[in-house]
Amino acid sequence: MARSRSRATRPGSTARPAPAARPAASPAPWAAWVVPVLALVAAALVQWRALAAPFFADDWLFLDQSRQRSLLAAALSPDPIGNFFRPLGRVLWFWTLGHASGESAAFFHAANLALWLASVLMLWAIARRLGGDRVAAVAAGVFALTYAADVPVMWASGAQDLLALALALGALLAVADGRLRAGAALLFLAPFAKETAVVAVLPALLLARRPGEKWGAAVRRVWPLAAAALAWALVAGVVFARRASPGSGLSLSPWGALAALADLTRVAFGLEWATGHAPWAPPAVPRGAALVAIALAGVAVALVVVRSGPGRGAAAGKKGAGAAKAAALPGPVPGAWAVAAAWAVAGALPVAAVAPVWSAYYLLFAMAGVGLLAGLAVARAPGGVAAGVVLLAGLAAAQPRALPEFATAPSPWSAQSHVNGFYLERGMGVMERCVDDLRAAHPSVPSSSTFFFSGVPAFAAVQVGDGPLVRGVYRDTTLRSYFASAFRRSLLGRGDVFLLSWDDESRRLVDHTNEPDLWFNLGIGWLLNDHPETAVEAFALDLARDPRRASSRFGLAIARAALGDTAAARTELLRLGFGLARDAGPVGDGARRALLAGDSLTARRLGETASAHAAYDPVPHLVLSRIYAGEPDRAASAVLEAAAAAAFAPGYAGAWRNWSAVQQQFRHYSEALTSLERYFELDPTAEREDPEAVDWRDRLRQMQPGGVRAQKALRNDVLPARR
Repeated sequence: MARSRSRATRPGSTARPAPAARPAASPAPWAAWVVPVLALVAAALVQWRALAAPFFADDWLFLDQSRQRSLLAAALSPDPIGNFFRPLGRVLWFWTLGHASGESAAFFHAANLALWLASVLMLWAIARRLGGDRVAAVAAGVFALTYAADVPVMWASGAQDLLALALALGALLAVADGRLRAGAALLFLAPFAKETAVVAVLPALLLARRPGEKWGAAVRRVWPLAAAALAWALVAGVVFARRASPGSGLSLSPWGALAALADLTRVAFGLEWATGHAPWAPPAVPRGAALVAIALAGVAVALVVVRSGPGRGAAAGKKGAGAAKAAALPGPVPGAWAVAAAWAVAGALPVAAVAPVWSAYYLLFAMAGVGLLAGLAVARAPGGVAAGVVLLAGLAAAQPRALPEFATAPSPWSAQSHVNGFYLERGMGVMERCVDDLRAAHPSVPSSSTFFFSGVPAFAAVQVGDGPLVRGVYRDTTLRSYFASAFRRSLLGRGDVFLLSWDDESRRLVDHTNEPDLWFNLGIGWLLNDHPETAVEAFALDLARDPRRASSRFGLAIARAALGDTAAARTELLRLGFGLARDAGPVGDGARRALLAGDSLTARRLGETASAHAAYDPVPHLVLSRIYAGEPDRAASAVLEAAAAAAFAPGYAGAWRNWSAVQQQFRHYSEALTSLERYFELDPTAEREDPEAVDWRDRLRQMQPGGVRAQKALRNDVLPARR
């Protein structure tokens, strides 16, 4: 002890104040390891299911970057996302673990869990130095139970957050022990895992300041910490200057800082709630491993409380029992409150730049500061209060964990995180099933093959970039994949082509590669999706296979007209023998009257005659569309006729109303809303004279991201992942 004290007072020393200024060490040896072990077990119990999680979304991009490359080649290759410079959290981490494990998802998630447990342990150590055993037990317990860790541990790409967190906490621990240069080195490295870790420099500077030391002297003495942050900023600035879209996704606003602090408060108290509900209504009751974890964290605090019970210290014989107990408890070191407050606030402020898409896991580093604040707040409180704080933290974290929703529209004030555990489970379930179906349909594929995916839910991230997932599944760097909507004939010719689509009813990925009507059906789908440019490609390919197929030539004419290429549309219609009049006259009127009278046979006969004579008259097409819609084997014809009315007569309001109805029938709800808005724009009287269309619009709006129907639909849109 004397040696430590003399070192702390040497001129120019960078050490913290002598241990005498810190809380006394525990006299019970077993407590030095039992309490942190309980906190680690609690943290592991909360997150153990992550070990069975698969790769997801960005994971495939980072694996693809490092596969079959040397570390140097991978490091020099372009970042697959290109938005930030995170060489430690991305290329180095994925290259090292990928090559060491043969790209084992379980290995990656075990490494993430190890980083998380190390972070909990380091926070315990920092809190113990600042406030003693009770503060450390509460801080570690609160942090171990936070739901802000769920996404980083469960998602392999979450290593960016966890590695940055561990390096930042390591830096703070080094500074707390007076090792400024080691702390500066870790502070320099942490933002290369995730740039938000640079905010750790603020609590580090406060932690390094000696009690009573003037600020000017403190700044001069702790310059390595500031230099580390500046050095990172210079390196990152040079890299960002060469990026095409540095920091893409950031959204600065006057409300950002306020939203960030509000989100920190919400995450600390579990204030996320389901659509139509209020916070903690109905309350979620932790069960199983989560309940055991909360109990263990509470037990850790109780052990410390028992060990530091009344009767210790000189005050025990002079004051009452309560006063003696309080006097016996050591207080925090000077400046501990400032460190904890700066830690929490600084950790939250980066969220200001992404407030519209905030998620609880963005606040993971800040929650470590919140844990320290909680420990300091109950440092001298009765034991029941200290344990109660940890139990309440566990119960608070259980509320958002139980949510079967996530925010689907950008908003800094959304009721839920935009990415949470439910979001990952939902996407991972679909992705796992797609991978299984892909392997079942094509156990192996020739090199240079190209895949096209249609209808696959975007949230599952099965298709990102130009095909990192298929390259990962087959371990073949020559493969490519795209969304079917991005199809162009120029993408053909590399090798074999495979086309698979997601079926909403069976919830399976269906292989359409060898179907005879493949390109025609794709053209129909792309018309419904409002992608006429892609429909042109599909119908043209089908005509190359069978030039006599009139339905594909009609679809090609419709798609050309929708693109504004009227000359090409006219050419195709003339080749089909259509007349190009814009008014079918009495025949068209007769077809409409027959339809209204329920005489479908007459309406069909007159409609076909009228449309052949006057292809640009929308009425015959609308009549035929409604008739064909009732015939199961004419669904494609119903789509073509409805699309024709809108494409050939874009100024006719009724054509867009009918096109919206057809799009709704085929579950193209976003496109249906766009068509319906066009209807209301062309016919202002529809607002008061067409209540059915108004009801459609309200319902479709609720089905868009952020709408009530969309949020509630999430609850029934989950496939169980292999756990």
